[in-house]
Amino acid sequence: MICCTRPLFISKWVLLRDYKSASKRAMRAGSSLSRRHTRRASLGQGAPGGALSETEKICQDSDDEVVITMGNRHLLFEIGGTQLICRRLEGEFLDYRSAIPRSNPVVFTVEAKALITAVDRVSVVISDKMKSPVRCKFENDCVTLTAKTGSGEARDVCRLSGNGEGLEIGFNNRYLLEALRFAPAEQLRLEMNTGISPAILVPTEGEESFLYMVLPVRLKGSDHV
Repeated sequence: MICCTRPLFISKWVLLRDYKSASKRAMRAGSSLSRRHTRRASLGQGAPGGALSETEKICQDSDDEVVITMGNRHLLFEIGGTQLICRRLEGEFLDYRSAIPRSNPVVFTVEAKALITAVDRVSVVISDKMKSPVRCKFENDCVTLTAKTGSGEARDVCRLSGNGEGLEIGFNNRYLLEALRFAPAEQLRLEMNTGISPAILVPTEGEESFLYMVLPVRLKGSDHV
């Protein structure tokens, strides 16, 4: 069993969408959420971050369905022959949705692989000792990426669909690359507002199965190449 005594705001949130819920009688009898269901619903519950990280590791080595059973005080994750039990964390989870800006007037469509390649190229002059933001200037159907450190200067251009009307914004290259690499889609929708507002990455089509928010870095005049 993994227990957590830390505050709820540093925990993780388990969100079950359209899950199969068991009746109260079935739950008292120990039935899991995948058996003898009576209705479909959505449910959110706080859980220790360590428990969910361990569950994720187990899932990477298994193709079995994950069965989640919710008790009065604990959550049970069953993956094949493996069981993991953790405490349910009571309390109100941080309303993270309200912190994500979605009314963004500047919108682009870009191939994830192409943008990753461009960021990688300008990152060659950036290191732990030679730090610099990646300056992105969005114009008509392209973004120009630049970086400047004591090691040198780098510039690359990536094609995309949209017009940023000269919007300039800076990013930490590592954080931007992590969001792009973990986004499970070949094409991404990139939403922005100003040069000091977060950038949002979501799928271009269908349900928003993921959302990444990348915070910008304030640019200085010396960051120009």
